[in-house]
Amino acid sequence: MSADLRLPHQLAGRDKTLRAACHCRRVEFTITVPTSALPLPVHLCHCSICRHTHGTLSCFHAPLPKGVQPEFVPPSSLASSLTGYVHAQAVAERLFCTTCGCHVGDRSLEPEPDTGLSSWVVATSIFAAHDEETFQIRSHCYSTPATEPNLATWLPAINGRPIHLWNPSAEDVGDSTPRGEGRKQAAPAITTTATAAHDDDDDDDGSGGGGSEDHADQALQAQCHCGGVSFAVLPPTEQEAADPFLSQFLQPEPSPDAGAAAASEAESASALRLKRPAGLCLCRDCRLVTGAHVVAWMYAPLGWLRPRGAAMHGEVEERRQQRQQQQQQKEQREEDEDEDEEKGEDDKFGLCKFGTTLRTYRSSPPVTRAFCGVCGATVLYASDSPERIPPPPPDDHTGSGAGPQEEGLRRTVVDVAVGILRDPSGSVAADQWLLWQTARCEGTETGTEFDRGFAEGLERGLAEWGLKRYGTQVDFGSL
Repeated sequence: MSADLRLPHQLAGRDKTLRAACHCRRVEFTITVPTSALPLPVHLCHCSICRHTHGTLSCFHAPLPKGVQPEFVPPSSLASSLTGYVHAQAVAERLFCTTCGCHVGDRSLEPEPDTGLSSWVVATSIFAAHDEETFQIRSHCYSTPATEPNLATWLPAINGRPIHLWNPSAEDVGDSTPRGEGRKQAAPAITTTATAAHDDDDDDDGSGGGGSEDHADQALQAQCHCGGVSFAVLPPTEQEAADPFLSQFLQPEPSPDAGAAAASEAESASALRLKRPAGLCLCRDCRLVTGAHVVAWMYAPLGWLRPRGAAMHGEVEERRQQRQQQQQQKEQREEDEDEDEEKGEDDKFGLCKFGTTLRTYRSSPPVTRAFCGVCGATVLYASDSPERIPPPPPDDHTGSGAGPQEEGLRRTVVDVAVGILRDPSGSVAADQWLLWQTARCEGTETGTEFDRGFAEGLERGLAEWGLKRYGTQVDFGSL
């Protein structure tokens, strides 16, 4: 008899309707599921495809019960509000909001034989509620030790409940992947960091902050999955370390080794020993423009980001052209709407130079975000906040030969989505390049309100890792 026991919300014959929406609310839908299927199991997929298509450390997906389909709330619809991305050998189409870039889920390319309908996995981070009676995060997928530290490193448990690790061998991948996710494969090949950086040297205009001393051959590659966004993040330079404004965004790494702590001050102050700060954000805006509970950001001046030619490949280039044609048709149907932000015309920071497929979206009056219009990856965040924009330099020496306005833009600090970084070591957190804030996450007020168990579990796990990694809690304030 005990096997037949059900909680009140799980009684047979009862349904529950759940509502979801992206940040701009151009995508809004409901799902109606049997209460007997609740809580829906959520898996966090850490594979390179999910990271590079979302720009986050993982996706947050729950397969819908067989036959359950999203019901779009007018005026939003699958055809008019969403952009689909299908990579080579994929078995599912990834769908994201055309306007704000929020990933809403995946839809299988082939219908299920017994229902004739596509199966869906949905991004649970965009639903109105995420309590454990409705959704339950149960597993980390493809969070292999070779990619550590990663989100699984920092989130081993929620509410004291360990999260299962699912890391199958290559021969086990295929039908055993979470339903609707598609086959896991590597992203398109990218140009090596050293080669691509030297390719840019001929037209160097000083924007990297140091000419031949900008250590471009040591740069960290950033690229979305489709390759339409591709740039390098240059390492700290002596010029940057000496800049009163920019030096605030460089951090020396603390060491648990007492001997290392006794290193000379001059050596500790060297730009090559400094790291760029990085942190985790749980805020509502980041959650609803990505479709993920948490977004990891690193911070760097615009002038230390080196754009390079997009690494587009045959099928991806064809897909980009198709997307452009679809967008042109969509714009013709929306004559009575102001589309300046949607088209990426409101780009005061010049973010679109970092990729041929970048689109911008204003998530709030001071904040401009950029995402790939082909694969949907979150890429950049820029703010009008005075903490990010440097004071104007003296007219007689701008530091790079640029005018005051151009120099100010070059020294403006932006956020780069860690999910698109390509650390050669394989580490998702790129902790050889970045110093992570471990004392706290940003946006905890709205993050805790949305999913308390997740927020508290993540902050606890991050703090424990920080003590092991750095010997102390790292807190460099709200950057």
